[in-house]
Amino acid sequence: MKNNSNQDLNCIIEDSVDNLEDLNKKFAVSDILILHINIRSLNANFEKLELLLKSLICKPHVIVCSETWNLIEHKLYSLNGYSIHYNQSSINKADGVIMYVSNALKHSTSVDTIGRCNFLSTCISINNNLNLKVTGMYRCHDIPKGKFINNLKIYMDTNSKIKNHILVGDFNINLNDVDYHSDLLLSSVLDMNYVPFFNNTTRPYSEDGSCIDNMFVKTNIPNVKSITYKQMITDHYILFLSLNTHKLLHHKEPKSYLSYKMLKKNSKNVLWEDIKYTGSKYCY
Repeated sequence: MKNNSNQDLNCIIEDSVDNLEDLNKKFAVSDILILHINIRSLNANFEKLELLLKSLICKPHVIVCSETWNLIEHKLYSLNGYSIHYNQSSINKADGVIMYVSNALKHSTSVDTIGRCNFLSTCISINNNLNLKVTGMYRCHDIPKGKFINNLKIYMDTNSKIKNHILVGDFNINLNDVDYHSDLLLSSVLDMNYVPFFNNTTRPYSEDGSCIDNMFVKTNIPNVKSITYKQMITDHYILFLSLNTHKLLHHKEPKSYLSYKMLKKNSKNVLWEDIKYTGSKYCY
């Protein structure tokens, strides 16, 4: 696994709330706030989205709506204070991603097509020394899971030099499952230093629910937290990611080095047969 990120996997802050009052207490005015919702037809649920935004004290800087359904005139769904961008994907009637970006931010937006996937991105300039890229996506069921993951790997590789990058959307691959594709997706993002910030239920359609919506984060910003808002415009929870860019750490972490010569020497003194038969799942 590559290890170019300054991100500490042990410092992920993941929280959830089920009422608006508690949600509004979670964010500070100085935070960069990203919202994702599987909107399941923007035409059908646009007014509900507007009501949600009006109820928030701190307004999101970037809003990603997945599963918009095909939009002929996407600018009909503009929001005051935001620019609107559409990935123009129409593989099936449920396809599509809309991204709203606050007009208060200097940004540029693009669509990258890899295979049948249209990755919608905005690059935000937070200050002279800090930039953030946010990419929205949706895997409709007409794209096989394996092909989607391969296209995502290509996309991540083309963005390997981006220090602060967030992949946002509905991947339609349940990370709560222990199967080939969920493991492949997770290992693929981790190999490129992206960390899943949502690891519990995001769509409570059954007793166990599923974790198919996510934000995979690669960043050197140490103050990042995720909030699952357990109220629904559709049958998916609403996801928030908060980045406090005003508390950036500037110190450099000390480096440690591994002596393979010493490792080889010490390994000869280990009783490997004893370890092999401990029964631990971590021993192979």
